[in-house]
Amino acid sequence: MNRVDPRWSSSPGWPLVLYFHHVTDEFEHYTAIGKDAFRHIIELCLRLYGGPLDPNELEGVIERRGTAEPTFLVTFDDGYRNVVDNGLPVLDEFGIKAVFFIIYNAISFGACKGMPSNRASFLTLKDVALLRDGGHRLGGHTANHFDLSDMEPTVAEAEILPPQQLAQLMDPRSFIFAYPFGQLPKDVQLGSETFAFGTVKSAPKPWISAPHAIRRTYFPIGESGEWSAIVKGWREQWYQPSR
Repeated sequence: MNRVDPRWSSSPGWPLVLYFHHVTDEFEHYTAIGKDAFRHIIELCLRLYGGPLDPNELEGVIERRGTAEPTFLVTFDDGYRNVVDNGLPVLDEFGIKAVFFIIYNAISFGACKGMPSNRASFLTLKDVALLRDGGHRLGGHTANHFDLSDMEPTVAEAEILPPQQLAQLMDPRSFIFAYPFGQLPKDVQLGSETFAFGTVKSAPKPWISAPHAIRRTYFPIGESGEWSAIVKGWREQWYQPSR
């Protein structure tokens, strides 16, 4: 596969959104990466792509119909403790704020029905409150991490909505959300004040036309020799005249 393919990038003129699950060498996953490799990715993006996007400026991106220069947004799924233990120091080193998409029951109770109990330890309510207070942004990732595409709309909607204790920590301007497995639910109305993120399964469309299926992409594990070329290719694609 040609890793510098438009299907792997953002829509031209719109932020590149990266997603990770773990920042550790202890787990094998297509978006699990060690601390040193994570720092290398951040350095590559800053040097070869553009500046970081503050997640608290998402609403402004929509209002301006994109960004004036290439910019990238860092996101993490699930709310694992190793992301804060190993990834947060790297973000702090470069002054980058991120989005943490959290599984509600995992954060509230330490486990959820849709994830293996031995996968890793999760952050707590106190942890995510500290992230919010530190300028990062919290997003939803469902109550139990089930595949929403297999659910009836009313059941899926109940999974998507955060409980009150977590909703109070989220930005009141907009609800931001990431679909488990990148699988979009059928016939679910998310509302105009929602940003919903997929994975590479979502088409690279302008956010203004697809605010509920925003493309996210990742760095292929085990192919670090290609990462520089990938970042350069993403930057070239950002300038393609298709806004």
